[in-house]
Amino acid sequence: MRVKCHLLWLFLALPWSCSRPDINWGIETFNHKESWKEAVVFDMDLPDSSTVVGIDICAQFYGDVSASELPVVLYFEAPDSTRFCDSIRLPMNVMKEKHIFSRNGKVFSVDWPYRRGIINRKPGRWRISAAPDTSRADATLFGNVRAVGLAVRPDNGK
Repeated sequence: MRVKCHLLWLFLALPWSCSRPDINWGIETFNHKESWKEAVVFDMDLPDSSTVVGIDICAQFYGDVSASELPVVLYFEAPDSTRFCDSIRLPMNVMKEKHIFSRNGKVFSVDWPYRRGIINRKPGRWRISAAPDTSRADATLFGNVRAVGLAVRPDNGK
């Protein structure tokens, strides 16, 4: 059953993945018994300063979510081991913005632009972690999260 569930989420995550080789992405899925309780880690190769990139955060939810925001903490570790973090609140009132919201029955997906115009001064493999910030939201909110992902893509200025 677990394998089927992961295959289903992989199928549902395909819209995030795009088939372009210049997009670096990762996704972590959770089944109904699991939920997003701890940090998920993505190792991503980021290009040098000759390429301007943007980072998107993606999430899939099951059921109704009444929260107005999804608090998340992002942890970054550069190839030279420099570390920093960013505590953010992702808006949940995006249902009318088709470019970042989609629904399929009880499952809905949101793709938030996180940062644009990034010029990376430390090329190489970055470790990026996304953790639920349960200090700023009811933990039941994270129980509806079925997938979390990140995408690093060339930024064309939009």
